[in-house]
Amino acid sequence: MSAFPHHLSPRWTAAIAIATLFTACMSGQSAQKGDSGSGAGSGGKGDFTTSAGTGGSAGSLPNPDPCAQTNSCPDFPAEPLMEEGVPSDAASLFGPFDSNKLTGPEPCVLEPQLSAGGKSGAMVPANWTAPRFRFTASGDLFEIRVSADSQANDLVAYTTTPSWIMPREIWEPAAKNTAGSAMTVTIRALSQSEPMTQSGIVGDILIAPVNAGGSMVFWAVVDSNVGPDSSRLYGFSVGDEGVAEVMRPKTVAFDGVLNEEGAHLRGQYGGGKPGFEPGEVQCIGCHTSTPDGAAVVFTDDWPWNKAIASVEEGSAGDIPDYITPGARALLKMPWLGTQTMTPARFSPGDRLLVASFGARTQPFWGSSGQKDRLIWIDLETSATISDAVPMENPQQAKDDRNAAILAAEGTAWGKLTMQGETGNATLPDWSHDGERIVYVSTDDSPNGHPSYEATTADLHIVSFGEGNGGVVEPVPGASSPDVYEYYPAFTGDDSLLAFTRAPKKYATQGCPGGSCPDGPYYNRYGEIHAIPATGGSSVRLVANDPIACAGDDVSKGLINSWPKWSPNSVSVGGKTYHFLIFSSARSYPGSFDIPHGQWTPQTLDTRSSQLYMAAVVSDDETGDITTYPAVYLWHQNRVVSGQTATEVGNSNITPAWDDFKIPDVPDVPK
Repeated sequence: MSAFPHHLSPRWTAAIAIATLFTACMSGQSAQKGDSGSGAGSGGKGDFTTSAGTGGSAGSLPNPDPCAQTNSCPDFPAEPLMEEGVPSDAASLFGPFDSNKLTGPEPCVLEPQLSAGGKSGAMVPANWTAPRFRFTASGDLFEIRVSADSQANDLVAYTTTPSWIMPREIWEPAAKNTAGSAMTVTIRALSQSEPMTQSGIVGDILIAPVNAGGSMVFWAVVDSNVGPDSSRLYGFSVGDEGVAEVMRPKTVAFDGVLNEEGAHLRGQYGGGKPGFEPGEVQCIGCHTSTPDGAAVVFTDDWPWNKAIASVEEGSAGDIPDYITPGARALLKMPWLGTQTMTPARFSPGDRLLVASFGARTQPFWGSSGQKDRLIWIDLETSATISDAVPMENPQQAKDDRNAAILAAEGTAWGKLTMQGETGNATLPDWSHDGERIVYVSTDDSPNGHPSYEATTADLHIVSFGEGNGGVVEPVPGASSPDVYEYYPAFTGDDSLLAFTRAPKKYATQGCPGGSCPDGPYYNRYGEIHAIPATGGSSVRLVANDPIACAGDDVSKGLINSWPKWSPNSVSVGGKTYHFLIFSSARSYPGSFDIPHGQWTPQTLDTRSSQLYMAAVVSDDETGDITTYPAVYLWHQNRVVSGQTATEVGNSNITPAWDDFKIPDVPDVPK
C-alpha cells in the first residue's frame, strides 16, 4: 500500500488497483438538518451553560473543584509567566488592556480558532491536550491573556515568539474547573521600540462539559514508495503532549503472506518491495482496532490480505493468542478490502471480523471480475486450513487450501446476503451494537476499494443478521447519485454517521476551474459531513473550513477525509457530545509534497495531510446538530521516546480512535 491510494497490481495491466491510505454545547445557532451546519453562536461565556457532574475519567463528566462554584479557583497563577528573552518591564510596556490602543493590524490566530463575528470558537474536551496559541502578528513582544469565570486570576504570559503552549500543570485543573464554559483569549503584540502602537484580538474557546475517551493510532508516511521506513503507526492518548511509535512494518510478526494465487509467498516471484523478505508484511495502513484495544487489524500491500498485530508495549507486532491457524490462513486470502469489528461480537468464542471480499471461483485466485461482497471471518475458527508453502508441490498445497476454505464456508467464514445490492460493497463500518453494517456501494473496486475511476460511491446499510445479511437500504441523505459519499463511521452510541463527501470526477460543478480531477481517494474537494444513522439531511462540518487568515487557497481544496469518532458519546444537559478526528491538507508548520510512487496517478494531489479534532453536538430532543471549528493536533509530530522528544515531518492520515492499549507517552518538557 502506498502513501497515495493507487497502485497497479503486478497481475493487472489494464486496471488501477487502489490502496486506501489517504486515500463540533455552546448555545448558539444550531445547524438544522439540511443546512450548512454553521454552528454559529455568540461566543460569549454566559451562553454556554450546563451542569457538570461527577467523575472525570475518559468519556465521562469532569469533576470540578468546589472553587468553580465561587469563581475562586487558583489554577491560573496571580503572577505573569515570563519566557526567556522577555524584558522585565513587559507588563508595563503593554499597560492595561485598552481597545483604543489596538491600532495595528489584527493578529491572525492560527491555533486554536477563536470566536469571531458571531461564530463560535473551537470546542475541546475538558481533558484534551493543553492548547498551543500560535499566531502571526507584527512586533517582537507578545502578551497572551486567558480568563475564565471559574478562575480567581487571569493567566498572563509574555513571549518573544508568536507561539506559546499553556503549561500542562495549569491547563489540566483549569480546564476541568471551566468545563461547560468558555475561556476568553486576548493576544496583544507590540514592537518594543514603539510600545504605544499595539495590535490585538479577543475571542473565546469552549471547554466541553465532558471528557473524551480513548487513544488514537494513525498512519504516518513520508513517501508513496513502499519500504521498511516509508511509514509507521504512531499513537497517543487524550491529553498527551506527544506521540509514541506503535509499530512499523518490520516489527509485525504476522508473516507468510501469500501471492494472489496462493502457491508462493508474495515476493518470491513478484509483488515484493525493496527491503522486505518474501512473505513479510509490507504495509500497515488502513487499520482498525480490535474491540479490546490490544491490537490492530490492517490492510497489507498487494494482493490486499489482512494482518493483525498487537499494539501493547512489550508485545507490539505480535499475533494475538486467539488467532488460530485456520483464521491466519483466511486473513491471507487476497482481494480483501478494509475491515471492521464490533464489541458486540468480540468475546471468547465469538470474535468476528467483517471485510469486503472480491467474489471469485477459488479463494486464492486472480480476480474474476465478480462483485465485491461483505464476508465475516471467525478469528478463533477450529477449521483446519493450512497456510504453509512447501518447497515441493506448492500447487497441491494451494489446491488443498482452497478446498479447505470452501469446505469451511458457513462455519469459519461466510458471505452476507445483500439483497438489492447491484454494485460493489466496500469500506464497511460495523455498529457498536453489532446489528448494522454501513458500507460504500461503488461501481468499480478492483481491489476492495472504489477505484480512481469509480463513478459512484454511496452509503448503503445492511443488517448483520447473525452473519446472514439481509435487504440492503441506501442511507437517505448519504446516497446521492450526484456526489461521492464514502468513509462512513458510526458514533460511539451509533446515533450518527460521519462520512466524506466529494464532487464526482469529471463533474463540471463543485470544483473551481472546471472539471473535477479526482475519484473517491484523496479527493482534494472532500469534506466531512454528519448525518443521523437512520438517514436524513446531512450537516457539513464547520471543521472543513480553515482559519480565514491562514492563507489557504480553498479553490485547491483541502483534502478533508477519513473521519473517525471517539469511542464515547456522552450526554449531559439534553445534549450529546461527540468528538471526531480527521485528516486535512490545510496549511500547517512543516507541510511538504509527498513524492509520487510508480503507480500514483500524476493528477493526484501530493500535499501532505495532518490530523484535526472537531466537536459535534446533537440535541437529544430535536436531533439538531451543531458543529465547531477544527483543532490542530500540535503534538502529532512530536515523537517521545524515553525522556527525549523529537520533531519529525510526516503526512498523518487514516486515524483510528478507540480504547487502544498503546504505550504511554512520557511527559517530556517542551
